[in-house]
Amino acid sequence: MAKRQILAGATDQTIDVFIQDSSSTTGAGLAGLAYNSAGLTCYYRKGATGTPTALTLATQTVGGAHSDGGFVAVDGTNCPGQYRLDLSDTIVATAGISTLYLKGATNMAPCIVELEISDATTSSLKILADAIKAKTDNLPTDPADASDLAAALAALNDVSLAEINNEFLDVLATDTHAEITGVPGYPASIQDMIRRMYAALINPIGVTSSKKQFKNAAGTAQWEKDLSDDGTTYAESAGNAP
Repeated sequence: MAKRQILAGATDQTIDVFIQDSSSTTGAGLAGLAYNSAGLTCYYRKGATGTPTALTLATQTVGGAHSDGGFVAVDGTNCPGQYRLDLSDTIVATAGISTLYLKGATNMAPCIVELEISDATTSSLKILADAIKAKTDNLPTDPADASDLAAALAALNDVSLAEINNEFLDVLATDTHAEITGVPGYPASIQDMIRRMYAALINPIGVTSSKKQFKNAAGTAQWEKDLSDDGTTYAESAGNAP
């Protein structure tokens, strides 16, 4: 169902509608309709409890002045099925939903158009404008105030190189980490990679003819590699659970 937003109380409103050919298997538009085509009618209904009311169709041209009920094909060759329809002011007089229903002509699929009639406080553009205004009302308009704001923003980023250096040195020289456990794998952080190397250097390693086990400080195996040696080739498997 097509939908269009119109401001409540607007006058001389015109919309385009698309009418499909019910005999087409491709969804093609139905060309050749006119305001007085046999059986063609247009009704509108306002709100959830409104009564369908006829909008009498009238002659019109594509570029003609608005005329209530005016109906004309836009371009039967290049835009088959597209028609101009002039609305009555009653249809859009008050906020709410107005639904148009066109039907009845030969090979015409019924056409339903839903209009969202919005007042000045509920239109989507008004809501957007109010949201922007709420975000910008407190911004300074005086150049001196704007300078103060710029200075305040600059102060938020006033971190010296010395402070950055101290934080970096703190990470390297002061921060400590618990012993790493479990089987290594990917993905892995740089921190974990370094901790793995340190653990392999400082902790016990057990080696047999078939396994190399990497242990924690207490001597418990955390992971291992399977070994093989046929006298010509020595190989170690990927790390796995002991």
